Amino acid sequence: QVFGRTRTGGQVIWASRFQERASTSGGGGKGSPSTPRTTTYSYSVSIAIALCEGEISRVARIWADGAEIATDELNIRVYPGGED
Repeated sequence: QVFGRTRTGGQVIWASRFQERASTSGGGGKGSPSTPRTTTYSYSVSIAIALCEGEISRVARIWADGAEIATDELNIRVYPGGED
């Protein structure tokens, strides 16, 4: 049982397959200076993480591999675990 704030590890209970997105830029055309063609890849996944049994008030901070992730950069939905 936790009161106040604590760093708690979650358990992944559901995950989708990774989605890969490729974005290519560069590669000048006729008459323009030759710039290398660059492909950048990004990945996304949808996951559900269980934190605890019972109700929580909020998730204030999220950490991954020891680094804090800005929650405003994530598409996140928190279910606090209440009766409804």
